[in-house]
Amino acid sequence: MIYIIIIITIILALLAIVFIKYKKLEDLENAIITCEDNLENHLKEKNEIIKEVIKDINDDELNKFTYNEEETIHEKEDNLFNIRWDINKYLLENPKKNKKFKKEIIKLNEIDDDVEGLKDYYNANVINYNELFLKKPMNLIYKLLKFTQYKSFKLRKIDDYEILKN
Repeated sequence: MIYIIIIITIILALLAIVFIKYKKLEDLENAIITCEDNLENHLKEKNEIIKEVIKDINDDELNKFTYNEEETIHEKEDNLFNIRWDINKYLLENPKKNKKFKKEIIKLNEIDDDVEGLKDYYNANVINYNELFLKKPMNLIYKLLKFTQYKSFKLRKIDDYEILKN
């Protein structure tokens, strides 16, 4: 009889551990999803401003820019960063145009700051989530529950952003 009580206690303790770990993973996943939604909104706003600037620039390379809703959030962020880089390069080469877009550039700088903060928060949650997800033997249970790993954003050198803000 005592062995049955010990076995039941061990099983209940293991189930409690699994439940606690599951809730932690679920909370991290919810934080990641919320952050993705916020990033998506900021990237859409950034895209709209960039489209307005490109429309007035008349540069063949810049006019090829497209924002694809089907891309991952990582691809969207990377593409918008690259086109923003090209716009700044163009504006540095054409100082008269630079004054025309001063308001838009200020707004883009604000959005870039917000996006960087969200990316830092996102990456911190993704690291914690992936560490928890990969711990054995729980990773087998997580896979059965249809959890998957998340990809973090690549880090850029601070110099890249300083060039954008000038």
